[in-house]
Amino acid sequence: MKDFDNKELIRTYEKNGFTVKAYKSIMTDKERTLKDAQIKYDILNIIKDLTVTKKENIEYENKIAL
Repeated sequence: MKDFDNKELIRTYEKNGFTVKAYKSIMTDKERTLKDAQIKYDILNIIKDLTVTKKENIEYENKIAL
């Protein structure tokens, strides 16, 4: 069960007759910073791709109109 090696048990509760355990991942500040930076980088790339695609579509439509 390596799934829970880097996780910390937050709380345990009963729901519909089952015991539910809530976990959170344990990360160092450096790991958290790197993960946040990667997420921001991915978001910026998505926005960039959408902007470029929209610009290409506008240019394509302008060429058709000529």
